[in-house]
This record gives sequence, structure tokens and C-alpha cells, in this order.
Amino acid sequence: MSIKTSLRNFFGVDDDDDLDSSSTQPQTYKQEPEVFTRQTNKTSQSKVKVVPMIKQVDHPKSNIYIVEPRVFSESEKIADYLINSESVLLNFKRMENDQAAKVIDFIAGAVYAIGGDMKQIGEGIFLCTPPEIEITSIETEEQREKYYY
Repeated sequence: MSIKTSLRNFFGVDDDDDLDSSSTQPQTYKQEPEVFTRQTNKTSQSKVKVVPMIKQVDHPKSNIYIVEPRVFSESEKIADYLINSESVLLNFKRMENDQAAKVIDFIAGAVYAIGGDMKQIGEGIFLCTPPEIEITSIETEEQREKYYY
């Protein structure tokens, strides 16, 4: 008994009575593609394709870096993120006001140079985005109430 026949027997490919016919003539197996059907009504059936569950995205994933600068020299790293088309959320709670103003001026210049956008979203918190990302604001209830007075 050869290794080939022992493997075929192990995997159940050949029966004992087919052993003689397989040695004289090679067998070819054709497998029909499976089509799944779903019955919508009792009288009609429709063919359904199997669709993968993973959603494929054409554009790469973008990051938002949260930075709490402490010194002015960190502003260059922030500008590099923006040049590389990444968004940056700046929190100036750990920085003196005069130093924070210098960083904001530097970053505002970098944002202007790349054509991006910069918005203050809270006290001492700024969102800086590259030109591919647009910042849109939604009115809050408090802002709408002021219009009706």
C-alpha cells in the first residue's frame, strides 16, 4: 500500500471497490458553486448572494491627537500633525495664558498655511483640522433661546 493510497483512505476519498478503477484512470471532481436561496413567499424563491460582513473602506483611517502642551516648543510637533493631515485637539489647561496665546498664534498660522480649520470648542480647548476635514457646529438649545427674545 503506497502513501498516496493510505492518505486517500484516511481522508475517505476512495472506497475499496473504486481502488481498481482509480488506478487505471484518473478521476476528476467538479464542484458546483453553492447558491443559497431564501424563500420570500411560499410560491416564489429568490437567489441571494453571500456578502462578507467586513465593510471595506476606500479611504484610510484618520486620527485625532489630543495634546496638552506645557511649553511653546511642543507647538512644532502639533504643526507636524496638521501637515501630515491629522486632526489635533488642544487643551491648554496645563499652560500659562501668555504661553498659550503664543502657541495658539503659531498653530493658527500653521492651520492657515495648510488651508485647514481651527475652532474653539471650550474654555482653553481648540480643535485644529487639515483641509480634508470640515468642522461644523450645531446650535445648542441655549443659543436658540437667545434668538427668540
